[in-house]
Amino acid sequence: MTDEYRDIAWRQGAVFTFANGAGTGEMGVIASHDCDLCADLEVESAIEFVPLSLIGALNGSMTLGKNARRLHVHIVDDNQQQQIAELDIRKRAIIPKDGFVQSAEAYPYQLAPQEVVVFRRWLSARYARSAFANAFEVQMDRVRNRIDNLARTHGLPIRAMYFDVDDNQLVERSDADEPYALAIYAVYPPATADAEAAQFATRLAQIFSKEFCNPTTKVWTGIELTSCDAISEDVFPLALALSTKPWRVDHRSYRGQQAADLYPDHGT
Repeated sequence: MTDEYRDIAWRQGAVFTFANGAGTGEMGVIASHDCDLCADLEVESAIEFVPLSLIGALNGSMTLGKNARRLHVHIVDDNQQQQIAELDIRKRAIIPKDGFVQSAEAYPYQLAPQEVVVFRRWLSARYARSAFANAFEVQMDRVRNRIDNLARTHGLPIRAMYFDVDDNQLVERSDADEPYALAIYAVYPPATADAEAAQFATRLAQIFSKEFCNPTTKVWTGIELTSCDAISEDVFPLALALSTKPWRVDHRSYRGQQAADLYPDHGT
């Protein structure tokens, strides 16, 4: 292991520019584990590189790992000056480690410390996404865009939305008169004000009520929202985290023709 590999491994969250095949520099962050970076080429010969691009503003539905494909983060320099960037896991590349070390250059910004933790969680979410009944996802298509808009405009301080559907039972239903029972937990980090998170949960509950609950009869069809609570991650019980599933706007368990026709921009 050379000093170059050791230097890269120590700089967690560092942003690099790398000369791609077209001869232009591509900016990105290394996703490989430290021990893989430090390992001899015979053991680990490549680096996993996730491209990064600078953007003008944060999208609340893509912060804190809520979107499994794209992540919006702050990057900072040594003087704590910030820029906003987007990472896209769909464009990740496997690059020979020796070639990367020879041509990569450090960008003067790196992921903010709290964003390094988010980046790791986001990478793992790519391979550990939740599965819900397809019939439930079809019902969710009725409100998916509205929830996405809510997350985009008011979701910056929300870590994730955890869903408990029918006490975590994966059941396919064909009768809308027997709605799925849904409890939602809007989990937020300690830095978020309680009132701000509660307001997000209230707005989220209103989306479900307006779509699935008859205002006259108070009868729910498709989905019945049994509760929608904001809860700090400091007090979110591990048992509850294990029995519920994080739900992301950009994901459907199965992509059906019906959903694609109704929402052609879904998943972008």
